[in-house]
Amino acid sequence: MNKVTKLGFLKRPVMTGAAAIALGFAAFGAGQVLQPHDIAAQAIRARPPAAAAALPSFADLVERVAPAVVAIEVVQRRSTEAPSAADLEQIPPEFRRFFEGRQGGSRPREVRGGGSGFFITPNGHIVTNYHVVDEATSIKVTMKDGRELNATVVGRDERTDLAVLKVEGNNYPHVQFEPNTNLRVGDWVVAIGNPFGLGGSASAGIVSGLGRENVGSQNIANFIQIDAPINPG
Repeated sequence: MNKVTKLGFLKRPVMTGAAAIALGFAAFGAGQVLQPHDIAAQAIRARPPAAAAALPSFADLVERVAPAVVAIEVVQRRSTEAPSAADLEQIPPEFRRFFEGRQGGSRPREVRGGGSGFFITPNGHIVTNYHVVDEATSIKVTMKDGRELNATVVGRDERTDLAVLKVEGNNYPHVQFEPNTNLRVGDWVVAIGNPFGLGGSASAGIVSGLGRENVGSQNIANFIQIDAPINPG
């Protein structure tokens, strides 16, 4: 599975289609002044136990959040331009037969795509990316337990690339948002998604930057930059 996005940007306080969770860990330091003969002994005493020095496990977090993450499959109807007579002149004669009867005008065709999303309410509201469901004629979401549900778009914002879907039913597992005013560069971030319908995946990284502005063509401020690998969708 190719990781195509090494640096991601999240808009405060909303997360993108892959549920991203920032975790704060305190950093501890000492302001002591040591004499030269004390340095070696102090370094040995200050060495942390192996268990304390190990990286944290996110297994419990992933297990708790993963049921709220869904895979999204869409069918989109898009128009494609057929080659004109002038275009056919540029095609080698042995290949022109593949385009017979297709000259001129646009022709609609069905395109299948997908991405990730996650429940934000127990009564069926799902957040995903706008580009995943743009021009979709049908949307199906698949939950971690295998349930398949038809969804409709009830809200969208192309500028922030966010969309809200709705499925029928209640009591869905969902992500609960809490304000994090103490988020700092260097805090852990976990991204959980199901972009290819393969059963879900998780990746981890850190907060690389805060308050990013004018990312790409989006004239939006206050993005959170992360380095957790994120797949498209």
